[in-house]
Amino acid sequence: MKDGYDAALGRQFCTYCEIYYSTKEANQHENTNAHRINAVNQLGRGFVEIESAIQSRIKTFWVTNDEVAIDVVSFLEKIKEKLVEKINEQVSSNNAIKFNVVLIAKFEKGENDKLDASFKMGNRRVLQADNVVLAIEEAYATLLKEKSEFQAKGSGWALAKVIGLELRINKYIPLRGSTYIELPGKIKNREAIVNVKNNDQFCFRYAIWAKNINKNPQRVSKYRTNEFDNGYRWDCINYPVELHEISKFERVNNISINVFGLDEKNNIYPIKTVDTELSDHRDLLYITNDGTAHYCWFKDFQRLIHHQITKNRYRIYICKRCFVHYHNKEKLEAHKVLCKDTGIPSKIVLPDETEKTLKFTHVNHSFRVSFVVYEDFECLLQNVSTCEPSSHASYTYPIQRHEPFSFCYVIITPEGRFPSTSSIL
Repeated sequence: MKDGYDAALGRQFCTYCEIYYSTKEANQHENTNAHRINAVNQLGRGFVEIESAIQSRIKTFWVTNDEVAIDVVSFLEKIKEKLVEKINEQVSSNNAIKFNVVLIAKFEKGENDKLDASFKMGNRRVLQADNVVLAIEEAYATLLKEKSEFQAKGSGWALAKVIGLELRINKYIPLRGSTYIELPGKIKNREAIVNVKNNDQFCFRYAIWAKNINKNPQRVSKYRTNEFDNGYRWDCINYPVELHEISKFERVNNISINVFGLDEKNNIYPIKTVDTELSDHRDLLYITNDGTAHYCWFKDFQRLIHHQITKNRYRIYICKRCFVHYHNKEKLEAHKVLCKDTGIPSKIVLPDETEKTLKFTHVNHSFRVSFVVYEDFECLLQNVSTCEPSSHASYTYPIQRHEPFSFCYVIITPEGRFPSTSSIL
């Protein structure tokens, strides 16, 4: 046995709870309140680090709620500053992480029914350039939404106490543009992309400089020149290049760069777009394959995207942020003013023949209402006296008016039809 692990039996020893458990049971054991409470009792209050046997986990922190009479929102706000501090600390030491938080609360129903419920979010990526406060606020919104949905569907469960919150820091190795990746035939055949066949980590450099190579820009040998070496401040970023580092390259070199990706059908979609294209501008394609990423240069953006959007052969003007297109440049410019304020780039996808009916499928996201009222009116049609309308303007010519003389309503509850149904004349 070494460091709490019994290799012969394949079991891990928990120093907080003083018990053995198998590696398969690690996740289940570490998610118990008993484990968290034992860890806090030994390590102290506040955000305490709890040892974890889960291989993908870098660190796990737990904070216990010390106040009995406190609601979820107040508890989350109370620990927010410390939570931001912890995540910033982990981002600084690991460069990039994924985190998620789990809120544990005790609920009661009546005098005897008690339940410990957990509310969690999916993994959220955080890079050094990201706004951690915004990431925490989004995480809080997810937790509060889950809690509200639980109580709406839980038939009378009421919050008794907030037990605490667990912060899980997970490994994240971001994709970085590096060696050559072959383009899909659908894209390659359009001859609108320059894809340099490099075996090093500098595909981003080649994609930026390809615009200046007139003949055979796909060959790495064409880039071994003084003009290429001194064309930009290449050393302002690290290689291979992560997507979030491109903005720094733009600032240092006074260049604007759009980045696009490929979906599962090999259609182009926007990843990063600028509000204003500078005189020195590039459109790059960012492709991935089995953990490897690669940058290419759009030699002719319009030619490639035109066939994706429409079969019409007339010239169109495309918004690179949302892929809406127009037949004249003035309408496109008017659209850009509104589109640039919509946040992250997005692509409008219209349904095809197989998916042209909009259906509600996420029944688990719905809220159960207390009751539904159905009403029905009975009316008499009364003739309407009116004057002759003018022939020089559009008009509506009323003939009859509905006058209700009775109605009926029925109330439906989750348990069935309400026993009282009224009919009024």
